[in-house]
Amino acid sequence: MQKFGDAACILCDANGLFRVTRHVLAPDPEAFIIEPVIPAQRWKDLRTEPHGKRLP
Repeated sequence: MQKFGDAACILCDANGLFRVTRHVLAPDPEAFIIEPVIPAQRWKDLRTEPHGKRLP
């Protein structure tokens, strides 16, 4: 069981952030800084549950 702040929890969170960031920002990395809004098309299809498992 993971506890807040333990290595497994931190790595899981880091992996999830990496996957989302890669998926959303890969087409245009500067969008995070220069765009007022990131288009929904980039993130609406990214559906995950906790621990990075992809939902159907």
